[in-house]
Amino acid sequence: MATERLASENAVTPPLPSGPTAIEPPPDRIVPAGCTVALERGVRRLEPTLLAGGAPFRLLRISEAGAMLLDDLLEGAVLGETTAARTFATTLLDAGMLNPSWPPEAHLGTDQVTVVIPVRDRPLELKALLGDLVGLHTIVVDDASRDGDVLRSIAEAHGAIVVRHPISRGPAAARNSGMALVTTPFVCFIDSDCRVPAGFLNPLVAHFADPGVAAVAPRISGADDEGFLGRFERSASPLDLGHYPALVRPGGAVSFVPSATLLLRTSIGQRPFDEDLSAGEDVDLVWRLAAAGWAVRYEPAVVVEHPARATARAWLGQRRQYGSSAARLEARHGDIAAPISGSAWTIGAWASVVLGQPLVGASLLGVAWAILARRLRGVVSSPGRTAWSLAVEGSLRAGPTLARQTVRTYGPVLLLAGVVSRRLRRPLAAIAVTSAVSRWRATDRRLNLVTFAAISTLDDLAYGVGVLEGVAATRRSGALRPRIVVRSRSFSSGTLRSQRSGLSRT
Repeated sequence: MATERLASENAVTPPLPSGPTAIEPPPDRIVPAGCTVALERGVRRLEPTLLAGGAPFRLLRISEAGAMLLDDLLEGAVLGETTAARTFATTLLDAGMLNPSWPPEAHLGTDQVTVVIPVRDRPLELKALLGDLVGLHTIVVDDASRDGDVLRSIAEAHGAIVVRHPISRGPAAARNSGMALVTTPFVCFIDSDCRVPAGFLNPLVAHFADPGVAAVAPRISGADDEGFLGRFERSASPLDLGHYPALVRPGGAVSFVPSATLLLRTSIGQRPFDEDLSAGEDVDLVWRLAAAGWAVRYEPAVVVEHPARATARAWLGQRRQYGSSAARLEARHGDIAAPISGSAWTIGAWASVVLGQPLVGASLLGVAWAILARRLRGVVSSPGRTAWSLAVEGSLRAGPTLARQTVRTYGPVLLLAGVVSRRLRRPLAAIAVTSAVSRWRATDRRLNLVTFAAISTLDDLAYGVGVLEGVAATRRSGALRPRIVVRSRSFSSGTLRSQRSGLSRT
């Protein structure tokens, strides 16, 4: 067997091209029978035949037959074998309206997965992780560790293949080197300092029953470390994307997943990661997959631990590195990497409130309501009431998000502005407090609010410094430019109607 030969060869990989493999579109497909579904978080059924939500947000009208089928599915019925039902479910899944769950018999088998671990130093962490992976095919890629012999002995003691880079090429290159040796249909990348629970692969691999799914990621949580940083990371890790499963795509409720633990189809190519990116390579991959038409799933039923950096300096450096990727992502993906994105009316309303002009804010919200109500005429039975509900709920939900995005991107500049201008101090403080409090309320509150707010603000300021450094290095300002939409093209209505061949969008 190829993997057995490699285990004894202790391979050293030759340099590979740094550019990622071009991603081909997924095969034409409809979701197979056997799954159950639930509404995506934030999706509302305004009427029996009208759904609102998805990614991007839209209104979608379904036929009476579709409404009856959706009723059955939301009550727990298993998706049947008929082409009509499966096509209907596929359309709603691809629109980000539904989330699937697959039964145990849908699991493809963990023997079809190879684990790839990129590592540089961290021998104790590697040993602990390999202890979690007993029985799995594993490749360890040593990215020029200072004591490669120690890492090699640990890896080989656990039956892992060892690949070594004589010169450090970064985590993206390490993952690509491991991927080049994988012969199974799926690969699971795991960072060397992660800890995975028993049976972690089963719920993740199950999503590959859908042939349109290219990648699946678990929830990433901080470890149970002592100290302020450890508790903060456990509560509010930037890699923790929350409790709810989601379709991952730009503009969605979950817009990326980290590569700390990430499953991929190997058929997408031997070099999925862009080696020219020292950070943000996972975001880049997810966005390229979405652009090619693949689905990426976030599955929080599996929780993987990823500890905080050992020192405050290293922790702040990590956040700074995260921020530095923004400019390079914008260079590759354009305005989907914009730091703030949303309706001009919503952004304007909140800006007016912060600047002490609540009547102007209310007026802008009224304009948004009127525009939305006009667009809903003939679509819903009560356009005014429905538009008001959507406008108010959307604006209230957007406020804390806008505050956080503002602090994370422009924090260092705003801090200097507050020092220079007394007039700006109050509104800037309001933005910072709103950001920290809303973030704290979403946690398990292991830290008191004051301590949490202080660490959260440092977190965002370090990220903002990285953003500014990336902009300076690339000489591109796109990572600082908000994307403000006056008339959203993503707000659209469509219909699902019954046809001989099934239920399809028109």
